Formats: sequence, C-alpha cells, structure tokens
Amino acid sequence: MKRRFLYNTIGLLFILVFIGVTLGFTAAERKKILLNNLQIVFDEPYRFINEAEIESLVSRKFKGLRGAQIDTINTRSIENKIEELAWVKNAEVFKTYVFNDSLSNKGRLRIRIEQEKPVMRVVDDNGGFYLNVNGKKMPISSHHTVSVPVFTGSISDIKLQQQLLPFVNFINADPFWKALFQQVQVEPNGELILIPRIGDHQIDFGKAENIELKLRNLKLVYTEGFKGDAWSKYRTVSLKNKNQVVCTLR
Repeated sequence: MKRRFLYNTIGLLFILVFIGVTLGFTAAERKKILLNNLQIVFDEPYRFINEAEIESLVSRKFKGLRGAQIDTINTRSIENKIEELAWVKNAEVFKTYVFNDSLSNKGRLRIRIEQEKPVMRVVDDNGGFYLNVNGKKMPISSHHTVSVPVFTGSISDIKLQQQLLPFVNFINADPFWKALFQQVQVEPNGELILIPRIGDHQIDFGKAENIELKLRNLKLVYTEGFKGDAWSKYRTVSLKNKNQVVCTLR
C-alpha cells in the first residue's frame, strides 16, 4: 500500500514537472514567433468590402506588422482601426500560432468581420448611400448591392433621421410591406409617394406620420378592395386624409 502510494506520488510529480517544463518551453518559443500573414473571414456570404481592402488598411496603419513578434501586437488597436471603415460593424482579431519545428514556427492574425446591414438606399446627384437601422451612412459598394427600399427626391439629413428612417424601419418590420415597396419618392413638402412592386399605380402616402393607421387602411384595400384585375384600374391610392383611402381610376 505504501509502495503504491509512493509510486503514485512520484508519477504525479513527474507529470507536474513535465507540464511545467513544456509550458515554459512553449512560452519561450512563442516569444520568438513572428507574424507571417493575415487571415480575414466574414460572417456573411456577401462582401460590401473585400479582404484586400481590409488587409491594405491594416498594412498602411500598422507599419512593420508583418515580421513583428506576435506577442507584442496590440489586437484591440487593430480592431478599432478596422471598425472605422463604414461597412464594418464589428471586427475581432485573434492571434494564432502554428508550432512545427523551431525553424518554421509561424504566427497569424485571424480577423473576423461583421458587416453593416443596410435598411434603405438614398439615390442623389452624388450617387447616393445606404443607411443602417440606426441611421449610420455607408457608401455605395462596388462589390455588392442589396434589395432595400430606394428613396429619391428632396431628402435632407433632418428628413432622413426624423421621418424617413422611422418610416422604413416600420416597413421593414412587417414582411408584407417589406415585400411590397421598392421605391419612395420624397416631395419637397415632405410627402411620400410609394411605388409598389405589383400593379401599375402609386400610393400618395402624405407625410410620414400616422404610419400604422395608414398602412392598416391600405392593407384592407389590398386584401379586400382589389379583386381580380382591379390592380390595373387605378392610377393612385391616396392615404393623405385621416381614416380615408381615396382610389383614383385611370
């Protein structure tokens, strides 16, 4: 019994010493590891911004990054700089190590990118831009386009934030309306003209107010009023008057 206890104790001590030596060796070797390359991965299958643009940004802002000791690299500063890009919602940078022999140990930075999700697009004389749900502007991307409501016409920043963004967020929250509307014309007086995906008519919405009530009345017209080929008989559907829907024949 005593001999077994002694053997077990010696075995445990040997294991602890082995672990300590191994960890010490690994830590020492890790300090020698230099950054070899960047690995950039995206959460989404599409790209508003591509790998080359992110790698170029990191290389410009962090001179001498490649070949630097990987343990000395400040990953948080790299994340902050990448998140300054308009299309990047969140960036996470991880250090990874590849241990082979002492001559070929390599370090890598793995950069995970979460992109912004646009909810509307504004088209103006300068080409336009996208907005996310919180009103952040993103430039038009040459890599990818997304199907969101397109706004044209007389659009100021005040209208965007106070009227149009709440309107489009309400629309996007309902699958029925999100599927129906494709374009919104903003008049100088702030009234909205909606162009639906189906039919050959327009909707005079009026100001972006009483949104829920107006759309509830409009849904009744679509589901109960327009039967058969009625879609093609009307030129406009007006929601400008409270509690009233006025349909104008062609």
